[in-house]
Amino acid sequence: ACWSRGIALDYATTFWSALIMLSSACTLFVTSRWSSHMRAWEPGLSDEDVVSIITALDIGAFLAFLPGICYDAFGCKVVGYAGAFVSLAGYLSLYVLIQAEVHVGVGVLCLIGFVIGTGSIWLVICALNTVAGNFHKEDRGRAVGLVMTTFGLSAGIFSQLISLVEGAHTQPSLLAFIGVSMASIALLSNVGVARLPDGCALRASSAKTSVALAICVAALLLV
Repeated sequence: ACWSRGIALDYATTFWSALIMLSSACTLFVTSRWSSHMRAWEPGLSDEDVVSIITALDIGAFLAFLPGICYDAFGCKVVGYAGAFVSLAGYLSLYVLIQAEVHVGVGVLCLIGFVIGTGSIWLVICALNTVAGNFHKEDRGRAVGLVMTTFGLSAGIFSQLISLVEGAHTQPSLLAFIGVSMASIALLSNVGVARLPDGCALRASSAKTSVALAICVAALLLV
């Protein structure tokens, strides 16, 4: 029963959905695109203040045990949706404060940076745990490695998207663009992310097919 056509389709759907989700979790990779403009957007900030904001973001991005606990308790869907909404809230909060010229303390900006980083790691944990749980142990490392490769490629993808938006890379609207685009991709991909029944691990032949297809997609993105 595990290898009916419906189950095979479910595996393909959840694997590719998790792969796409990780492409939206690249907060750490695109931070330099907006942090370098923070002093221009907020003239009262010093270089040390900007470093503090980024440090808070990094701390949030590495608190993986929190989404891990939530994943075990509530499943992948809750973690995926939470990651998307938290990321969106963080980026939009920072955008609104800057755009409205509301001058808050560095502590508040650090808290927002922490929220932005937290949203990213929730998406990472959702995608990785789901893929690891759905693949057979003989192919689990290969599958997780492939998903993480997409995670790395996401930096280049978003850099190209940012470059396509004329003038956005030097305006506060860049924050809104990053937040909305990341959250939209994460929300759409989370529809297909699912843990399948225990005992129905993805077989080697299917895993190799997925690897081959993903390599083709990665090559097209690089071109």
